Amino acid sequence: MPVLFFDVDDCLYSRASKVQEASSALTDSYFEHRLGFGKEDTNRVRNKQRKKYGLIVEGLASNHQIDPLEYNSMVDDAIELESLIRPDSKLSRLLQDVDTSKVKLWLLTNAYVTHA
Repeated sequence: MPVLFFDVDDCLYSRASKVQEASSALTDSYFEHRLGFGKEDTNRVRNKQRKKYGLIVEGLASNHQIDPLEYNSMVDDAIELESLIRPDSKLSRLLQDVDTSKVKLWLLTNAYVTHA
């Protein structure tokens, strides 16, 4: 059976929702308050971790011995998605119209289960 993959992160909601901006602000706050980094170091380390590991949290856990679940609770789970993402009737119809007897629908994220 064919599979239709959707990446939930930054793909199934409008860029105008500002989810990425909220995530970046919380990440900056985590770097500043939890790790004691300044803005310049935050940008440098964040970009390095994302490029090398694909995920900031993976790099932080490997190189800065942070607790990934603490990071998740302070960043991903702290994003107020309910106030940022609005119902999207066109997207809902698109997903509901997928004939799941012919195509298996998979929605993926690299976020921890509580954020997903």
